[in-house]
Amino acid sequence: ALLNENMPEDRTVVDTPFSVWDNTMAINLRGYFAMAKFAVPHMVEQGGGSVVNMTSDSGIKSDSLHIAYGVSKAAIIMLTQAMALQHGKAGVRTNGIAPGLVVTDNVRKVAPELITLLERHTPAPELGEPDDIAALVAFLACEDARFINGQIISCDGGLLSHMPQTADLSDWLAGKREG
Repeated sequence: ALLNENMPEDRTVVDTPFSVWDNTMAINLRGYFAMAKFAVPHMVEQGGGSVVNMTSDSGIKSDSLHIAYGVSKAAIIMLTQAMALQHGKAGVRTNGIAPGLVVTDNVRKVAPELITLLERHTPAPELGEPDDIAALVAFLACEDARFINGQIISCDGGLLSHMPQTADLSDWLAGKREG
């Protein structure tokens, strides 16, 4: 999400140009729809399969800064749930993963201050790495996940599990207790 080419112009509903909205929907949503349209019939023919769509925490909770990105990711959530309902009886499971920020070399280079901010607000000892997401994809695709269908699993170290000000309030309360 951080390095999406539309991000600099993807702002509020008032400030985002139609071209950015349309491009974001085409990039972030159309590919999932095309994959489903052409892959699911083959899965049904073969007796089933597993689709794992990648969405984002931004599709679950608004970040208030990137309207097109968040709406496109929310649409992937709805697509995931609709696919599970429409094709689950045919043996095609469809689930989604909603990662928070995943720390890659590019993120380390471009946004080290964002890493520091998210470390403060994530109730896990460290931020996610690509292997964390890959492990969840592998699990959802395997037979051990045969009864998981239509779910969106947030893989963000607990970032969405609390109010965003929790870390700041904790520090404030600690200061009050000491003083």
